[in-house]
Amino acid sequence: MRWIKQYWWAWGIGLIITFLVGLTVRDPHYQTFGLYLNIKQWLKLLLGGLYTLSSRLLDSTMIFSPLVVVIFAGLIIAVRVLWKQRRIPTLIPLVTLLAINTLFYGAFQFVVNRERVWQPIDNCRYPITPDNHIRIIYYPVERQLEYGEQQFFLMSYNGGLTWEQVFDTYAIEPSLSCNQHLQPLGDGEMILQFERRVDGKWENERVIYYTQDAGITWQRIEGQQHD
Repeated sequence: MRWIKQYWWAWGIGLIITFLVGLTVRDPHYQTFGLYLNIKQWLKLLLGGLYTLSSRLLDSTMIFSPLVVVIFAGLIIAVRVLWKQRRIPTLIPLVTLLAINTLFYGAFQFVVNRERVWQPIDNCRYPITPDNHIRIIYYPVERQLEYGEQQFFLMSYNGGLTWEQVFDTYAIEPSLSCNQHLQPLGDGEMILQFERRVDGKWENERVIYYTQDAGITWQRIEGQQHD
């Protein structure tokens, strides 16, 4: 308890860093995608390998949140205590290791594996009925030797006043246009198809959904098709 009171500021910094890392591993949302991706890039630069470790822990389960807070706060407290006690022979290797982590691993990730997100493309909308509209937002994402799109599929049930995200997907070099995503059949029926990257592979799968109640419910009607 004494360590918490004495170094409350270090625990606060650890909590803030953990919160920011947690934001970057959340499921993508069309309103925050660009912001969270930029936060992720700066955390990669500043934290280096510690970002990789903490993001994997939090991505597996948020139960690890207290552990991540302890890791970051513990490092800050360790440096502070070693400095106050003038334990220079121990402090120098620790600070050197942290500096190498940021200057080399962090900078490498920031420059080589940087993800750049461009302004969203929001020009694909279709009224299934006068009240029920579907809308697609595309976020172009550029990675090293890779171009892709983070796509969000939204539904409005009040004529476009408010929107609800129903699907999201990431595709490598997507080939479907707005008209190919949406195939209206009339009387509230529509087929929606999109591409989704296959985990660990340089290819997309085709995912197809069908609605017969103007987008209130969606049913997957076809299995995976690889492009």
